[in-house]
Amino acid sequence: MIPGTFFAGLLDVIIRYALREGKINERLLLAFNFIFSGLLIFILFVFFLDFPEIKNGFWLALFATSILGLFGHWVYYKAFSQNEASLISPTRLLTPPFVLITGFFILGEKVSLWGAVGVLTTIAGLWLLVNPEGGKLSLAKIFKHKGIILGIIGALLFALALPFDKKAVITSSALFFSAGYLVIVGFASLVIYVMQKKDFLVHQKFKANWQIILLMVAVHIAGFVLTTQALNYTLIAYAASVKRLWSLWAVILSGSLLAEKNIGKKLVATSVMLAGIVVTSLLG
Repeated sequence: MIPGTFFAGLLDVIIRYALREGKINERLLLAFNFIFSGLLIFILFVFFLDFPEIKNGFWLALFATSILGLFGHWVYYKAFSQNEASLISPTRLLTPPFVLITGFFILGEKVSLWGAVGVLTTIAGLWLLVNPEGGKLSLAKIFKHKGIILGIIGALLFALALPFDKKAVITSSALFFSAGYLVIVGFASLVIYVMQKKDFLVHQKFKANWQIILLMVAVHIAGFVLTTQALNYTLIAYAASVKRLWSLWAVILSGSLLAEKNIGKKLVATSVMLAGIVVTSLLG
């Protein structure tokens, strides 16, 4: 899981770099990244691996998480086009608290005292994140960042998708689920982009950006497969927490690779958010 979080954090930085340059639409970038990543994993099955037994419930879970994932990734890619990676990536840390909150409202699960403390700690970290320069803290500052709002929406969508991820993995395999999910989300994003933009020359966009796209694919496969594989061996709440370590990597790497500012203060804020998740998952 932890090595996978490094690659996932690096992917966030690469996404921000590609979109910051403004050479490619975020939905098209998502499509290229996911399609090629998924197809390469399918090639592994064709030549090197045995296809897993598909158990009852897999296809429904795959369909549900693909729909949620499509919109979740869309808003995150849009968020990265709006704000720095060191500001957007930590919003992923809101997913575990959202899992707890949605469990309360949808399933009627009770939130313990420690769970509530963890949620409030994570929110406090987010509060600090949008105030890296110091000064008076204000929740209104969160709403001044369009990227932050998009990141919060994305975190909620991924929280809703996480139980379906777990179901899809245990009813097939991590690799097979990864391949199917990536291809479905990627092709859906491509089709919708072409229909909306009336752009039938997408191959030219790939040709102009092939180096960054191939780098994204390599990093994405490493991060996605390693983190998804861990769902086979751990509880869903713990997996959701450890997986969010990638936000720490993203903050560190965005400072060293993209020269983003206030990295030290953002790292402190991200650590506070992560501490809240640890409390929520292990004690809540």
